Amino acid sequence: QLHQAFAVRLGINTLLLFVICCLLFVVGFSFFIKDRMPRLLRTTTRYLSSLLLLAFLLVLLLSDAARSYLVEEKHAVSGLSAGGFMAVQYQVAFSTELLGAGVFAGGPYYCAEDRGATYAIDHCMTLANFDINNLVSHAQQFAQSGYIDPLNALSNHSVYLYSGAYDTIVSTAVVKGVEDFYKAAVTGMHFETEYTIKSEHCIPTINYGNPCYELKSPFLGLCHYDGVGAALSTIYGHSLQPRTSMVVNNMFNISQAPFLPKHADPISVDSLAFVYVPTVCQQQLSQVNSTRCRIHVALHGCNQGVKAVGDDFYMNAGYNEWAEANNMIVLYPQVEATPGNLSKNPQGCFDWWGYSGVDFAWKSGSQMSLVHNLVTHLSDPSVVLH
Repeated sequence: QLHQAFAVRLGINTLLLFVICCLLFVVGFSFFIKDRMPRLLRTTTRYLSSLLLLAFLLVLLLSDAARSYLVEEKHAVSGLSAGGFMAVQYQVAFSTELLGAGVFAGGPYYCAEDRGATYAIDHCMTLANFDINNLVSHAQQFAQSGYIDPLNALSNHSVYLYSGAYDTIVSTAVVKGVEDFYKAAVTGMHFETEYTIKSEHCIPTINYGNPCYELKSPFLGLCHYDGVGAALSTIYGHSLQPRTSMVVNNMFNISQAPFLPKHADPISVDSLAFVYVPTVCQQQLSQVNSTRCRIHVALHGCNQGVKAVGDDFYMNAGYNEWAEANNMIVLYPQVEATPGNLSKNPQGCFDWWGYSGVDFAWKSGSQMSLVHNLVTHLSDPSVVLH
C-alpha cells in the first residue's frame, strides 16, 4: 500500500505541471493577439486565466498536503534472537544514522565470523565461545575499509540488553558479550540490562503470549513485564509518553523486492514488510505546525516471521502501543524460511552467519541494504499513506 504513494505524488506533480503550462499558454496567447481579439473572446480569456490560476493554487495546496510527515534524522533498531544479532549488525554498520538498539537474546557483532551455521550454533548460542578482541578487530578492519561506519560513531548510543533467566536457546553469557564488545570497541555508550526475569527464549510482554517460562511459538512471553517498553525507553529516553491502544487500521504493508540492492541474492527475503504508522504521523503538514516522527526497526526472530506465526509478532509484541503514543513509525521487515540444510535458512532467520553472502554483516549485505533502503523510503516526506 505504501508504494502507491509514489503514484499519488507523481499524479499531483503531473497535474501541477499541466495547469502551469495551460496558464502560461493562455496568458501568452492573450498577450500577443490582444488587439485582434473580439471583446467576448478577451473576456473569456480573462475568466479562463483566473480559473487556471485558482486551479494552480489548489493543486499546489494538494502537493504540499502530500507531505504526510517529517522524520527525525536518526532511527533505532531492536530484535529477538536472530533479529537481535541482526539488530547489533545493523547498529554497528550504520552507526552514524542510529541512536541505539534493543537486543533480546542476541549476541555480539560478527560472532559467527562468516564460518557458517554450525560454527554459529557451537560458539554463539548456548556457549559464549568467542573472542571479543578478535570480533572488535574484525569490526575495526571493516570500518577502515569502509564496509561499515566508523566505530567511534557508536559513542553516545544507548543499548538495552535482555536475556531470560530460563533461556535455553541463547545464553545470558552470549547476550552479555554484546556489552563486552561495545565497551571494547568504543567509550561513551549507555547500557541498561535485564537478566532476572524468569522467561524462556522470547520477547517478554505485559499481557500477551505463552506462559513466560515456556519455549513455544510465537516466542512472545506473558511475563507481566514490558520488554519492548523497556527497550524503547532506554533508546529514546525515559520521557516517552505512556503506551496507549494501537489502531489496527494504522498497519500497512509494503513490497520488499524494490528495495533489495541490484544483483543481490534475494534468498529468504519475504514479499512484504509491515509498517505501523501512528495516527499523528498520517496527518497533513502545515507551514506552522508540522509533525516530526521517529522510525524504529523491529526484527523478528527465527520461526517468527509472518509465514511462521502470522501477524503475532508485528501486532502483539508491544511496539505499536508505544508507537501510537510517541509518533513512532515501526518498520517490520520480513524474512522467510528457505528449505534445505543449515547452509540455507530453514528456520526463517535474519542472516547473522553468512547464508546470504560474505558481506552479510556489512552495509552492502543484501538484508542490511534492504532494511536501510526501507528506512530511507519511509523517511521521504513525499510518501503518502492510504
